Amino acid sequence: MNVRNVAELAPDARSALFERDAGVGAVREDVADIVDQVRQEGDVALRRFASEFDDVEVGNIDITDAAERAYDDIDDDVRAAIEDAAENIRAFHERQRPEDWREDFEGRELGRRFRPLESAGVYAPGGTAAYPSSALMGVIPAKVAGVEHVAVATPPADEVNPVTLAAIHAAGADAVYQVGGAQAIAALAYGTETVTATDIVVGPGNRWVTAAKAEVRGDVAIDFLAGRRKSWSSRTATQTPTSWPRTSSPRPNTTKTPLSWLSPTTKRWQRPSLARSRNRLPSANARPSSARHSKTTPRECFSHAR
Repeated sequence: MNVRNVAELAPDARSALFERDAGVGAVREDVADIVDQVRQEGDVALRRFASEFDDVEVGNIDITDAAERAYDDIDDDVRAAIEDAAENIRAFHERQRPEDWREDFEGRELGRRFRPLESAGVYAPGGTAAYPSSALMGVIPAKVAGVEHVAVATPPADEVNPVTLAAIHAAGADAVYQVGGAQAIAALAYGTETVTATDIVVGPGNRWVTAAKAEVRGDVAIDFLAGRRKSWSSRTATQTPTSWPRTSSPRPNTTKTPLSWLSPTTKRWQRPSLARSRNRLPSANARPSSARHSKTTPRECFSHAR
């Protein structure tokens, strides 16, 4: 552990410590190229990048059936733990759902109602570690909010982690794709022959994933651009340094609230719109921009009030 006293740091060093770029800037150009290739080539690009980056020759990109089989095949105690976690997450977020309201204000009827986005994409990291919690905490809030189609992308492997797949299935995902990194974010944002484009893309990831989310935002809503995790402590004259742990950036596995997936509407019950123009891969899954005109901006997606 590298312990540093912030008060003793030079201004440049202090800025660097709290800078959450986490190397994203260094890969932005490469990521932009990856995103463009996925938009132009679709599944062909996804398979090529899987071979290049993951050293895996991907056959079926859609592994939804494999997730269901993994749920049936894992140990009973692991399945029970997943279901217990899923139940707790679901119960918590059920309590957070906002309620519609309308009232008469001196002859004028005003109100607000909340409607879920039509689709959401969740990124569940893989590779050197498995993160079933990311799947649970990304998918379940979306389903609680009423999102009709929730897709999950997780990195390809000779054998995708069965516990992660089981968690994805238990969470209620409608589709599962074995695609990782920046190419996964691009596929969820723009769609390919196999991957259905979604209205919002969320989930933790490395700097390539973060850079890809920065690249696609504006065309699609995202949660936020996460940086590297750091922790720091503060104290007064009567406190020990360990008394007040703090985190300078959100934890990658922080649960999304249902408000992340709900779009607020205003007077006259119309959804806010965001004009978009996309050059999308022509396929059944990559819908034209005119079909997505009523989606919200990232800020609207993460707020229950305007």
